[in-house]
Amino acid sequence: MISYILRCFQRIKIPFILQRKLSLAVVLVILTSVLIYNNISKEDYSKSIDLINVQISSLNQRIESWKLKDQSIENAIVEENPSKLLPIESIKEPNQEMTPSNAVIVIITKNSRISDILKMLHTLEHRLSFKHDYALLVESTPSKELSMMAQSMVSSTVHFVNIHQYLRLPEDLDRSKVKHAKDSLKHKGIKDTRSSKTKHIQRFNVLEMFNLEVFNQYEYFWQLNDAKLELLCSLKFDPIEVMSKNNKIIGFEFFKKHEFAGNLEYNIWENVLKYIDDNPREISNNNFIDLISNDKAKTYNGCELKTFGMIGKLKFFKSNSYQKLAKYLLEQNGIYLNLWSDSAIYTIAASLLLSPYDFQFFQNLGFSNYDLKGNSILRSCPIESDIRINNRCICNPINDNVWEEGLNNGCLSQYFELLNFTKPNDSISLRKELIENQERQKSYELEQLEIQKQLETMEIAKLLENEKDESLDQSKQDINDQIIPNIEQQIGDVVERYERYD
Repeated sequence: MISYILRCFQRIKIPFILQRKLSLAVVLVILTSVLIYNNISKEDYSKSIDLINVQISSLNQRIESWKLKDQSIENAIVEENPSKLLPIESIKEPNQEMTPSNAVIVIITKNSRISDILKMLHTLEHRLSFKHDYALLVESTPSKELSMMAQSMVSSTVHFVNIHQYLRLPEDLDRSKVKHAKDSLKHKGIKDTRSSKTKHIQRFNVLEMFNLEVFNQYEYFWQLNDAKLELLCSLKFDPIEVMSKNNKIIGFEFFKKHEFAGNLEYNIWENVLKYIDDNPREISNNNFIDLISNDKAKTYNGCELKTFGMIGKLKFFKSNSYQKLAKYLLEQNGIYLNLWSDSAIYTIAASLLLSPYDFQFFQNLGFSNYDLKGNSILRSCPIESDIRINNRCICNPINDNVWEEGLNNGCLSQYFELLNFTKPNDSISLRKELIENQERQKSYELEQLEIQKQLETMEIAKLLENEKDESLDQSKQDINDQIIPNIEQQIGDVVERYERYD
C-alpha cells in the first residue's frame, strides 16, 4: 500500500522528503477509519466521522510543520554554506521574467581574425540561453564592415575597444633587460614560450582593462580571452545571474597549478609578503590565503584561477584595495622578467582581499580554448551522459581536464576541502572508468593489430616459401627443358667432330 501511495505522490511531484511521511500518515488515517467502521454502531457513525476529521486536521498541521522544518533545514544549509555548489544539472533554466544581469562578455582578439570573431559570436548567440553585451578588445580600430557583421551576429550590443596603446613595455623597463631575463631562465632549463604581445596582454588584463570606460556601465564581466574558443554545450542557466543572486565576486571553472610553480614560489611570493608587511590593513581579516599557501603563508603553492572563463564583479577590480595591490605587483615587472601570469596575480589578490564565500565554482560549462598552435589547453565536458544529451554537448568526457590534478592533490581539491564541499566522486570515478575503458579498448586494439601483424608476417613468409618452391620447380623445369638438351646438343657436336677427326 505504501509503495502505491508513494507512486501517486511522485506523479504529482511532491518532494521526496514529504513522500514517506505523507504515505505513513495516509495509511494511518485509512487504518483508523477501517477499525472505527468495524467496531461502531450505525448510531455512532457521525461521531466516527468527526473523529476522522479531527485526525485529518491534525495531520494537516503536522504536514505544515514538516514543510517548515524542511524549509528551515534548506535555509540553514544555504546560510552555513552560501557558496554551495551549483552544478549545471541542478540549476533551473533562467527565469524569463527576471531582469538580465548587468554584465559584459570580454574577448581580446585581433581584427585580422575576422572569421574566428564571427564564428565565436555566432556560437555564443546560439549556445547561450541568455543575452549579454560583448566587449571585443582589439589592437586597432575595426572597419565599419567588421563592426556591422559582428553586430548582425548577436541580438545584444557589441563594443569594439582599441587597446593598442596599452600593449607596450612599462616605461621603466628596457628590452635588453627582458632579453637577459629570458636567457637566464633558458640557462636554468626553463623555456618561456610566451610572446612579447602575450605578456603585454597579461599586464593589461591585471589592471588597465578594468579602467576602460566601456566597463563603467556593467556590474560583472565574463572573460573568454580569445576568439579561438569553443562552447561545446548549450548553457541553460546564466552563471552571471547565479553570481549576482548570491552576491559572489569571483566565478571560475579551471583552477590549476602554474607550469613553473617552483620558480614562482621563490619570486612572486616574497613580493607578496613584503606587500602584506607594508600594508596590513589592506588585507581582509577573513581572507582566503590558505587557498594559495599550504604552509601558513610561508610559500606560494602555485595555484591559479585561470582567466579563461573567469567571471568577476567589476566593483572589486575597480576598488582601491585591488588596484593598489595589482599596481604594486606590476611594478615588479614579474610578468616580463620571471614567469608571473595574470592568473597568478588575480588569484593572489582575490585570496588576500576576499573571503572564502566570495568565490563560486562552476562545473560542466562545456568550454574549450586553444593555444596559438591550435592545441586545446583547458577543456570542460560533462561526465554524465544525461547532462551532455540535455545540453546538446559535442565533446568527449575523457578529454575533460577540470579535475585533471585529481581528487586529493590538486588545487581544485584543496578548494573543496577548505570549504568542506563534497567532491564529485561519482563524476570523477565515472571519468576514471571511461579512461580505463578507453585504455582497455586501446590495449585490445593494439593487441588485435599485433595479431594482425603476426598473421600478415606468417602469410608473407608462406607466400615467400611458395614462391621459393615455385621458383625451384621452375628452375628444375628450365634445366630439363633447356639446359640439359643444350648440354646434350653440345656433347653430340663434340662426338660428331671427334668422329670426323677419327
